Parts: sequence; structure tokens; C-alpha cells
Amino acid sequence: MKTRMNNFFKLAICVFALAFVVACDSDDDGPAPTFETPQISITSESTSLLKPGDPIEVTVSLTAEAGNQTLIVNRGGGILDQVALDETATSFTYTGANVSATLAEGDTEEYQFILVDTQGQESSPAVFTADAAVYDMVDVKGIDVFNVDIPTDGIVPDGTDVKFASGREYYISNSLFFQPNSTFTVEEGVTIYLADLADSSVEVEMTPGSEAFIEGTANAPVVMTSENTIDNTAEPGDWDRFRLDGVQNSVVRYLRTEYADTGFRISDCDNTNTVEFIQVFLSAEEGFYVTNGDLDFKYVLVTDTGDSGYRLGDDFSGTGQFLVAVRVNERGSQEEVYMRDNSTVSLANITLVGPGMDDESDDGLRYRGISAKVYSSIIADYPDEDIKVEDEFAPTDLNGDNVLAYSYTFRGGDAAKSDGVRALYGTFDANGDPLTNPFFNNALQGGSSADDFVFEEIAGIGTNDFVPDAEQTAKENFDPSTVNPAFLSNTFVGAIQNADNDWTAGWTKNADGSLR
Repeated sequence: MKTRMNNFFKLAICVFALAFVVACDSDDDGPAPTFETPQISITSESTSLLKPGDPIEVTVSLTAEAGNQTLIVNRGGGILDQVALDETATSFTYTGANVSATLAEGDTEEYQFILVDTQGQESSPAVFTADAAVYDMVDVKGIDVFNVDIPTDGIVPDGTDVKFASGREYYISNSLFFQPNSTFTVEEGVTIYLADLADSSVEVEMTPGSEAFIEGTANAPVVMTSENTIDNTAEPGDWDRFRLDGVQNSVVRYLRTEYADTGFRISDCDNTNTVEFIQVFLSAEEGFYVTNGDLDFKYVLVTDTGDSGYRLGDDFSGTGQFLVAVRVNERGSQEEVYMRDNSTVSLANITLVGPGMDDESDDGLRYRGISAKVYSSIIADYPDEDIKVEDEFAPTDLNGDNVLAYSYTFRGGDAAKSDGVRALYGTFDANGDPLTNPFFNNALQGGSSADDFVFEEIAGIGTNDFVPDAEQTAKENFDPSTVNPAFLSNTFVGAIQNADNDWTAGWTKNADGSLR
């Protein structure tokens, strides 16, 4: 009996001891430890300019308390790659992917890098962006710009899309001619340097069937300029011209051309196109040159051309509104707005300011063999004639063929040289003194004879200044939209309402090259 009891106690002691050992072992292991969430960051450039199809190379910093396990690489919202990592590595350089070959100039492609630790915890993503750059860089007068690939013959073939990306600088070394079904897209803030070649002039021309989408902004215009602006040696005529020829459905907005031969040439364009907010700065010949078609254009500033500021001719039958021309440095004896040939032009809210009476000769507004109507405008400071017409010019009322109405002209060299011009200001009595004219209502205070007019002036308008001190309302509150629906409704004269509503501010240049 004693033996059995001893055995029982021995067995109980063993069981208790075993339980104690297990309990002690369990106390030693404890719950599994919790490690910090892993972290990953990009230590190389987080954005890189890469050509479509080029490999990417991204170096990341790794921090994983539990140890590294996997690098996940996402692209386009899906998993692109997974890479096993050394458990103790603190950095890794990824080279396992190429930029998508289908990217266009300026397109971006985002890659996300995620670190997974040995406990399966994921880090927040680190983002790398590939910024597509189609063109190689080239040094032009000491700065690096994108060198545009020029076909041997300069022809951009059918179906080709050429794009210049926002904020970048490009170099065009020879002429480009866009063929049907090709497109030219230029985003805001782009500067295009055009080569000054000794043996030819560089031009960019959109031909019928091609389309242009040049869309700057008031804060970031598109600029087409001479390469010589880089070292401050630019001269008018360094390159040839930008031209729209017979295109449709194109947009050109907030564009400044500088130092061209002809700043902006338009031919055979209709109102499927939008052309507005343009400056032509220091061209050697014509500034804004339009022939044929029926395009309506708005908000154009021409500064110091060597020939006509605006030339409107052939069979052009469109309209222009809010147009400015300023001539500070007399570089040729020309007309600022030259309306000629068989054109039937309608203009409203134009401001033409000449170089002043100390210069030799320049004309403001010229009618030549055409039907032209001009409303709500200001013409001042032209030393030869502020208005010039042919002998056969026959002004009519607002519904006729030749009109200058509700406008101001002053400080001109010979304001009323011909009978036709005199008639624009009113009918005259037997002594040649002006009578009230019910049709034109141009600003005229009177005079002792038809050769001695006294004109009303507008404060603030003068040489190199086309912004009035205050809004000048047209006589009878005339609104040009009442005679042509293509005009925007307003009742002020000139292109600029006042200093608070100056559409040229911030993106155009003064004659001295400073930004307005």
C-alpha cells in the first residue's frame, strides 16, 4: 500500500514539474514583438527627364525594424514589379523597368515604390516621376535647350504630332512646314528660339489641313524669338515668320513673336480658328499681316515695326477688335494700319500711337481702294497723316462702305489732308467750317476753317503710352456690336478701357524690351 502511495506522489510531482517547466518556457517566449512600420524614400532625383523607352534608375533608402522582405513597384495603378530584398539592406537601386514608349513630349509617368518587411507590413509609397522629353539637349549660346528634330526637307509629314511642353525652351535650327493632318501643339510658358542663319531665314508655317494649338496664358505666354536674345544681340529680321496658311480649327492665344521679318502672317483663314492675345515685337517688315479669308481676331499689340504695323489686304473680309500699335522709334515711313486691295475690313476699338511730331514721317490709318469701317478708335501722334485716304474715298454713314465713326484723332501732322478725310468729321458750310454730322460723331471741337480743326484729346494717350488715364466713353455711348455682331459689346473708345482693365499687362513688352 505504501509503495502505491509513493508511486502516486512521484507521478504527481513529475506532472507538476513538467507543467512548471512548460509554464516557465511560455513565460520566456511571451507575445510576438511588434515592429515599427517600414519606411522608404527616394534619395536620387524624384523627377527625371527621360526619353520614351529609356530605362529608369531610382535609388531608395530602406528602413525596416523587422527586416526587409520585398520591394513593390507600381505603375499606372497596378503592380509593375516585385523584388526580393536583402533583409538588412539600407538602400537599393532599382533598374528593372523602362519608361513607356508611347509617351509624348511632356507626358509624365508615375512610379510608386513600397517596402514590405518580414512581418508583411507595407510602407507608405515613395513616388518617382518620369517626365518625357523627346528631344536631345543642345547648347545654344551657353544655355541648354531642347533641339527640335528637323526633317531634311523641313517638312513635317502627314499624321505627325509635334508638341512643345509647358515651361520648356526649344531650338528650331531650320524651317518647319506642317503638312495636312499634322499638328503643332505648344503649351503655356514655352520659349522657342529660332536660328539666325546667314544663308536663309527660318520660318514656321502651318499649311492647309494642318492644325496649330498654341495656348499660352497671361502669366505664361508662348514666345517665339531669335536665338540672339540669349546674348542680347537680337535684331529685327533675325528669322522669317510664323504663318497660318489656310488652316482651320486652330487656336493661337497669348503668343509673342520677337525680332522676326514678318511677325505673324495669316492667309485664307476662317472663323473656325481662334486668334487672340498676340504681340508682334520689333519685326523688320510688317507686323500683323492678314490676307483673304474672313477671320475675326482680337487683342493684338504691334510694337515698332519696320513696315506697316497691320497690313490687311487682298480679299480679306474679317474683323479686328481691341488692336494696339505703338511706334516709338521711327524705323520706316509707313502706315500703322494699312487697309488695301479688295479687302472689306471692319475694325473696332483700335488705338494707334505714333512716334510724335519730332519724327519725319509715319501715317496712322490708311484706306486704299477698299471698303473699310472703323469704329470707336484712337489715332494720335503720327507726324505725316493720322488718316490717309485715296482721292476717290467717299465716306458714308454707318451702313455704308467707308466709315470712321465715334473715334478720336489728335496731334497728327496733317489731320485732314484731303476732302475725303474732312468729310469723315462732318459736313461743312460755305466757309468750310464743320457742321454737326449725325452719322460719324467723331470727336471734333471745331475750328476756324476746314484746314484748322481743333480736336479733342484723351488724357494719358501719347508717345509710347496707349492706356488712357480714365475710360473715355464713345459719343452717344456707341456700342460697336450694334453694327457688327462679331464685335464684343462695349461703349469705350480705343483698345484699352483703363489701367485696371489693361489686357496687355504682364505678358507683353514695352518698346524698350521691359515687361509691361
